Amino acid sequence: MGDSQQENNRGKGKDKDGYVVWTMEETSELLYLLVDAINRGLRDANGSLSKQNVERAILPQLNAKTESHKTYNHYLSRMKWFRNQYNKMSTFMRNNSGFGWDSVAKTYTATEEVWNNYLKSHPSHKNLKGKSMIDYDYLKIVVGGGVSSGNNSIALDPEDTDATTFEQESESFGMEDFSYDPNSDTFIAPDNFWLYFC
Repeated sequence: MGDSQQENNRGKGKDKDGYVVWTMEETSELLYLLVDAINRGLRDANGSLSKQNVERAILPQLNAKTESHKTYNHYLSRMKWFRNQYNKMSTFMRNNSGFGWDSVAKTYTATEEVWNNYLKSHPSHKNLKGKSMIDYDYLKIVVGGGVSSGNNSIALDPEDTDATTFEQESESFGMEDFSYDPNSDTFIAPDNFWLYFC
C-alpha cells in the first residue's frame, strides 16, 4: 500500500503514529483561543468558525504557545470532544438535585449516595465527580452558544395575547436630575420623581 493510501486511511484527528494526544495545556489554550476569537467576532452567520479563521487566527497561536503541531483535522477532533464534554456537563447541570456547589474549587459536592444514584443513570459521566467545572462557561460559549435550538420557545403576537406585556419606560432619572441642598446635606428629588416611584 502506498504512502498516499495510508494517509487516506488515517482519518481525522490521527497523526502518522495514530491518534494525537491532547495535553490539558493544549486543550485549555485552544478553548481560550476559541472564546477570544468568538469575542472578536470571527464566528460566521451560522455560529461556527470557518476553516480559514481557525487556520489563520487560532492554530498558529496554539502551536506557538504550546510548541505543538496541531492541524485543522486535530481541531475538528477536539471540537467533537468539546461538544461531548459540554453535553455531559449540561446533562449534569440539569440533573443536579441533591448537589451543592463549591465556588472555590468550582466542583459539585454531594454525598456518596447522591453520586452513586446519579452515576447509575449516567455511567459515562463518572469523570465529572470531583472534576472542576471551570471550563463549563467557555464550553457554553464555544459549543452551546453557536446556534439556538429553539427548544421550549414560543412566539407571541403582542396584539393577539392577553398576557401581561411591558413597555420600555421613557422616563429615567439620574443623579444629575437631583439637586443638592447644602443646609441639610442631602439630595432633593425633582418634582415629577414621585409620580413614577410611588
